[in-house]
Amino acid sequence: MVDELKFYPSLEKVIVISGSFLIKNINKTLEEEDATFLIIEHNLSIYLLSKDMLEILEMLTEFEGKEKLLDLIKDLPSLIVTDKPIDSLNIKDLEQYFEIINETNAEGIIFFTDNKMSGVLSGKTIIKYLGNTNVKTFCDFHGGRINSVVQGFICRKCSPPSYRFPREGDNPICPKNPLHGRMDNL
Repeated sequence: MVDELKFYPSLEKVIVISGSFLIKNINKTLEEEDATFLIIEHNLSIYLLSKDMLEILEMLTEFEGKEKLLDLIKDLPSLIVTDKPIDSLNIKDLEQYFEIINETNAEGIIFFTDNKMSGVLSGKTIIKYLGNTNVKTFCDFHGGRINSVVQGFICRKCSPPSYRFPREGDNPICPKNPLHGRMDNL
C-alpha cells in the first residue's frame, strides 16, 4: 500500500519572463513578485531557473559578458512537468520526483492545474518533506532506483531531456518545445 501524506508540501511561486529579459533586472523582479523560480520563454520553449541557482551563477561570475537570459539557456538543467494535483501526492510520488531531480540536476517539478502553471515543487522542499531520510541511505535502501508508480514520459530531442508526469492519457506533446512532438515512455 502506498503511504498517504499527512500534509502536502506547498508549491513555490514562479513567474514567467521572456528570454530577452536583462539579467541585471532578475533579482529585482523576483523580489517584487515574491517568487522563487523563473520560467524563461523563448521560441516556443520554456526553461526553469531558481533564485538559488541564479545566486550561484552570480558568485561563479557566469554572467561575465552575458546580458540576457538567452545567454544562460543552454546551461539550464532538464525541465520536469506534471499535472498531478499537489494534494493527491503520496510518498512514492515524492520519492520518484526526488530520484528524477537527482538524476537530471533539475531544480524542481513544475505543477500545472487545469492547464495553468500553479507553481514549482523544489528539490529542497522534497528532501525536507521526506524528513530525516539521509539521501545516500535513501538511494541504498531502494537499490539506487525508485520503482515507478507514476507513468512518466521523456523528450530525448530536448537537450537536456525534459520530463512529464501526466495524471492520465497518452504520450503528451513535449512541454519544452512542442515542435518535438510526442514524448517517449520512460
